[in-house]
This record gives sequence, structure tokens and C-alpha cells, in this order.
Amino acid sequence: MNKHQMIGKARKALEAHGILEGDDYVISLQGPSFILTISGDEKMTKTIKEEVQALRVIIIGADGDKDVLPVVKNAPTESKDKPEASGDFNVGGKMEMALTNPLEVFSKKDASGKPAKMGPCASVVFTKLADIGPTGTNVIGVKKPGSSRIFYTTEDRLPQPSIQITETLTEVIE
Repeated sequence: MNKHQMIGKARKALEAHGILEGDDYVISLQGPSFILTISGDEKMTKTIKEEVQALRVIIIGADGDKDVLPVVKNAPTESKDKPEASGDFNVGGKMEMALTNPLEVFSKKDASGKPAKMGPCASVVFTKLADIGPTGTNVIGVKKPGSSRIFYTTEDRLPQPSIQITETLTEVIE
């Protein structure tokens, strides 16, 4: 979401609560931030402020105090119901894995035409679809986490997970 979209959504949220631009606040695009007037400061409640700050907009009070929402980094989470990266999962199932080699993807769900290469990246989410591709295997939706763009590939093009076998020697005591 760009700066103008954030400001537009924050403006609508404030208008829904009866806080109007010009009378109760002015907009600064540098922040993006909303600078409250005295009347806006009186109308602003903690819940309204949190709602606007969730849109990553800074609220500056009439006295010049900034209320900045702290930056929160999402910790990686492990889902227990996530299937193993085995390459064999059910229709509607999802699996997430890192791409170490480029993957051939298509922009359309029929997985035909000229493929593009999706380069190596930290992780992608594969979703198995009920559709059958031109090779006779299921179509797989490929999406990077946080992106809204979905690409498509076929099951036979999926990267095989690397399995590392380690040998351990144990001493047998008789």
C-alpha cells in the first residue's frame, strides 16, 4: 500500500468517526501524518488513534506531540498443520518452501503458453488446484508470501526437496 492509499483509508476512518479534514486536522505527505487541530485533539480517542495508526499514519497532536506506532517485525511462525515439503499433497493443500533454482511459471491457470522463470527466493507457497494442466498433472498455484500475484505451474515442474542423509556411527559395547 503506497502513501496515498494509506492516507485515503485513514481519511475515511476519521470521517466515519466525525473527524473532518480542514476543521479537525490537516494532512502532511512527508510522514504520512495527520496534524490535529485543537478540536480534532478533543475528538480523537485512543481507539480511533489506534485504528488510524494501524494504517501506518502518524498522528501529531495539537501540542506537537507525535504518537508513532512502533515498528513490529513479524516473527516467523511454524504451522503444525502445514504439510511436509514432500511434493505429494492433496488438492487444496498448501506447502511452503524456498526456491533454490529458477521455477518455470505461467501467468494463466491453464499453464500453457510461454513460461517465465521465477528466480530463487526465500520462500514461495504452493497450492494444489483441482485443474489438470497440459501435461496431465495437477496445476499448482505459486505465490510469494505477502504478494497478491499468483503464478501457475504444473506438478511435474515442482522442485524436489533435497534430502540430506547423514550417517552416524555408534559404538556397540558387548
